[in-house]
Amino acid sequence: MLKFSMFRKLKFISVILMLALGSTAVCAQSLDARTISIIKVKFINANKYFDEKSYDKALAKVVEIEGLLGDKPSPTALNLKIKIMVARGQFIEADQALNNLYGLNLSNEILNDISEYSPTLEANLKQQKAREAAILQKQREKAAAQAVQVRAKNAQRQAIRDWYKKNHGDSSQVVTYKQGRLWGFVNKTGEIIHPFVYKKLENYGSEILVATRTPLRNEEYTRCYLLNLKGDILVRGQEGYDCSSKHGYIHVLREPKKSRDNYDSWVYDTKLRVISRNGSMISREWLVTSSREKYASCFRHVSTSNRFCKATLKNGKRWNISSAWYSHFPMQDYLLVGELNRTNGKKSPKDDVVLLNKHGVQVGRRYKRIEKRDDVAYVSKKSSGANLTKFSLSYHLK
Repeated sequence: MLKFSMFRKLKFISVILMLALGSTAVCAQSLDARTISIIKVKFINANKYFDEKSYDKALAKVVEIEGLLGDKPSPTALNLKIKIMVARGQFIEADQALNNLYGLNLSNEILNDISEYSPTLEANLKQQKAREAAILQKQREKAAAQAVQVRAKNAQRQAIRDWYKKNHGDSSQVVTYKQGRLWGFVNKTGEIIHPFVYKKLENYGSEILVATRTPLRNEEYTRCYLLNLKGDILVRGQEGYDCSSKHGYIHVLREPKKSRDNYDSWVYDTKLRVISRNGSMISREWLVTSSREKYASCFRHVSTSNRFCKATLKNGKRWNISSAWYSHFPMQDYLLVGELNRTNGKKSPKDDVVLLNKHGVQVGRRYKRIEKRDDVAYVSKKSSGANLTKFSLSYHLK
């Protein structure tokens, strides 16, 4: 058995009496006793859900009541619906429903309800309209700013088209374009293919460009990018902090590890990519120490204790090499290389050292020492004796 306060009981009785004696909606229709009873029960449940703040359930019951009543509105049902919408924050809908409610024959109870919720409704309507006005104003300002941007973009695009036609005619290639102090890539229609972010562009070959960017916040190095002539990024700045063109190849250094304090370790933690002038990758993760004109000698560090390295020649053939030997490579067209073995558990060069010409072709082997005097390379062969200063073979380098 439901327990209600005396006030709620009186309220329910008044609702039932209105339905029984005939409200505006009920009197306008001939409802059978069964339908009237169903409506009474739904009213009771709707009010109960409203008191429990189950507003969705209460609104669903009111909608069911309106369906049973037909086209003619019931002041009691519409009043309860407005109270539910106010509680749910549907102030616009509640205001529209209240305007409809004022056109009906209202009881004193409904008028009292209106006097209770109408101040809340009016205050929230005012706030909501102010918010909507602010949103509308912001949208107008945004649209105006976008219109300015579109006009500026169209003007920029027209300027690029005029510049392109003047400097490149009917060409359809993507070309570099400088705006202010920065470089980017554009096409003949004035479209920006790659944004203007590079402070410097250098042509390192017929099909590749090197671009540098100003260091970002907390960055120590200027970032280096490799781009093709379409503006596509081949090597990103995270992988390259320095680029240089050497002997037909592009060297891109990756930022070294920051945790190493020792200078030598810092050097050997600096990684290198060697790229041909057409953009194809030659090698990755190497340390460059070569300044030779005839060889693309890329050295990969093996051990910081003895600094043995591997070398890749321009013809693609690989040899083992040590940095100590490299200091004795003053000749323009020759390179001394050798293999590695282990002595007493440590890596050391074999006595069998090979001399290569500028084409990477072996011209002699089993040499112990090599020197340059004027334009002649003097090499000493392996000897069983103690005297290794006697040179048994020489190559004229002219």
